[in-house]
Amino acid sequence: MMHDRELYVKRTTIQERLTLAGSGLYGTSWRARLAEGLGISRVTLWAWLRGDREKRGPQVDIDGELVALVERERDAAAARGMMLTRLRGQLIALAGKK
Repeated sequence: MMHDRELYVKRTTIQERLTLAGSGLYGTSWRARLAEGLGISRVTLWAWLRGDREKRGPQVDIDGELVALVERERDAAAARGMMLTRLRGQLIALAGKK
């Protein structure tokens, strides 16, 4: 019997996780950008999406790489948000000088 606080985890395939991360980060045209973000070729990404384990190599932690990519994108978005806030402030200040 499961307790109320226990988490139900749906098992997913690596293909599903690649698609989730790619579309979540980059929208509908995500494949080329995901490959670039992971530092792999599009050919390798397509092989992973087909389930070709041989293209992964024994040393590749795809899930770890996806998490690291999301963290990099998050940090870049935060930096851009700070830059946009500064730009907004400058524009407001300049508009007030008229």
